[in-house]
Amino acid sequence: MENEKGLCNGKANDDGLSSGSELKGGDSLDGALWDIFRREDVPKLEEYLKKHFREFRHVHCSPLKQVIHPIHDQTFYLTLEHKRKLKEEYGIEAWTFTRKLGDAVFIPAGCPHQVRNLKPTKQFFSQLTLPICLS
Repeated sequence: MENEKGLCNGKANDDGLSSGSELKGGDSLDGALWDIFRREDVPKLEEYLKKHFREFRHVHCSPLKQVIHPIHDQTFYLTLEHKRKLKEEYGIEAWTFTRKLGDAVFIPAGCPHQVRNLKPTKQFFSQLTLPICLS
């Protein structure tokens, strides 16, 4: 079960994030951690996710029961360990970087990606834009 720190069964996530306020290596937690995969690696990435889907957890640390479309289901987040296994088994590596406040990210068409906010985010909706956001 996931606890208040977002950990399953008391285990820390192995995605390079500590439970404190810094990334391993000392980077600030402002921004988001991005991984972008090459379009030509999609078939191998899908194969990897189908092969290893039982190792992933979803809402409240519950195991995934099935995979319909491994990328578009948006139920996977590849941790450092899974990215290491993906490289070992299929030779695939993501472009990994931290997006900071004010940075823009261009994702080439057809390139799968994953994003993890490094601290809780707030979204602002004004009375003028709320109807548009809800439609």
